[in-house]
Amino acid sequence: MDKSKSVLEFIDYTVDKILFEKNNSYDKEETELSIKFNHGIKRDADLYYVNMTVNIFNDNDISFNECPFKMEVSLTGMFKLKDCDLEESMKEKLINENTMAILFPYLRSLISTITSNSNINPLILPPINIIAMLENESGNK
Repeated sequence: MDKSKSVLEFIDYTVDKILFEKNNSYDKEETELSIKFNHGIKRDADLYYVNMTVNIFNDNDISFNECPFKMEVSLTGMFKLKDCDLEESMKEKLINENTMAILFPYLRSLISTITSNSNINPLILPPINIIAMLENESGNK
């Protein structure tokens, strides 16, 4: 096997949910961005289904009047490990970190497209440190 090829195969992804509600009463110049990420992994035989969800201004702690919009986007990627003789802990780490890094650009693109097509300033999420995000997510549980 070619050592430059990953044992992780990205098969496909689907968009599970897109919710967008514009606040037509919003009149502020700027608002601090409120983003929450969640993810989950399900395994079915040798396939891994990785769900990634982002909520933007969609938080119970924030009044809708204080936000330009609220949004929830969720997608699921399908992955497979092939020719993999790694230990289970390494497989878990590979699935957790790499699949999220693969899916994040699709999520970023969806959010940018939705906001720009909604006739508001497009929201372009900055690149994120997936490992730090996962550590933060596990610390909040």
